[in-house]
Formats: sequence, C-alpha cells, structure tokens
Amino acid sequence: MKQIIFICFALFFVSQVVNVNAAVVYGTIYDLTFNPKENVIVEVNSAPKQVMVSKDGSYRFILPKGNYTIHAYYKESGMLISEAKETIEIEEEGEFVVDLILNEVIGEDVLSEVEGINFSEFKEEKINKLVYLCSIVVVMLIITGFILLKIRKKEIEIEDNEKKVLEIIKRNGGRITQKELRKNLPFSEAKVSLIISDLESRGIVRKIKKGRGNIIILQRKKRFF
Repeated sequence: MKQIIFICFALFFVSQVVNVNAAVVYGTIYDLTFNPKENVIVEVNSAPKQVMVSKDGSYRFILPKGNYTIHAYYKESGMLISEAKETIEIEEEGEFVVDLILNEVIGEDVLSEVEGINFSEFKEEKINKLVYLCSIVVVMLIITGFILLKIRKKEIEIEDNEKKVLEIIKRNGGRITQKELRKNLPFSEAKVSLIISDLESRGIVRKIKKGRGNIIILQRKKRFF
C-alpha cells in the first residue's frame, strides 16, 4: 500500500514539474464562414510530434518552451480540401489561445475531380498549339525573306543592266543609236527597249526618232555615276 501511494505521489510530482515548464496551447478551427469545422486533423511539430483529430473543431496541446507550427487540415476521400498554419513562440508557461481559419486548397487534382478537367492533357494541347503557331510564324518569315531577297536581287540586276547601258552611252560621247547600243549588250532587243524606256521615264536619257531607228542621248545636266 505504501508503494502505491509513493508511486502516485511521484507521478503527481513529475506532472507538476512538467506543467511548470510547459504551456497549454488551445483554440478552435473555423471554416471560411467562421463556423467550427468538424473532423479536422491538427498537428504540431513538437518532439515527439503531436497529432489529433478534432471532432468538434477544438484542439489542445501541451508544449514546452520553443518555436512551433500548428498545422490543421481537412480531407475528403483522402484529398486535401482546406488547411491552415500558424507559427507560435512559447517563452513561458501559461495558457495561449490560437484560433485557426481554414483556407480552401485548389490544385489541379481538385479541379480535375470537380470539373472533370485533365490538366496534363490541357497543358500538352496548349503547348502543341503554341508550337504550331510558332512554326507558322517561322515559315511565313522564311517565305517573306525569300520574296524580299528575290525582289532585291532583281532590283540589283536592273541597276547593273542600267549602269551597263549608261556606261556604253557615256563612252560614245553621250550619244548612240539604239541599234549600236544593242550590239554592245548581251541583251535581247526587247530588253534593251525596256531599259531605255525606264531610263527615259526617269529623265536619265532622251530618245530621239531618226529614220527607222532611235538615237539615245545621255542627259548631261544630271549626274548618274
């Protein structure tokens, strides 16, 4: 009998010592409508870790001095629906009230279940469309560059042909018959006529009709070289 009394006294003494060096942290867990949330899992990262299931939304932990994070979360069918975290620092013994408000957790898995959306396929489809659009833009740029290159090449070719014509006219004192000009160029008669017509339209040369032929005169008042 004396042994039992001694053991009870020892346990009481130890519990009092623990309580002197520890604090009681308690509170209520609410949803977004500020109603107590039932069946919430609450845990604190003490040593050892303490975990409890709050049936009525209330919780209570005994913690020694230190820094802790209280984590409350609610699950349905194994899926995380809402959670709340609060960090506290205990510097002395006593009672502390820490209430928590659960915030909804919306992730791809939740939206997939609620709306039937497969986000992995959605992302893949979006990436494929982006790649397709980028491919179209690249092709269009290549085609545009090719067209511009051909136009520029043609302009350079026309400029070179005109320079050849003007150089021959200049070597002949600024005056030459179209027939003689044709002999000094590796072009067809039609092409020579087109070059002369273009130069004449810009006032670079002047064409004078003489008999069955034409005389091409360089307009010396302008500088072309």
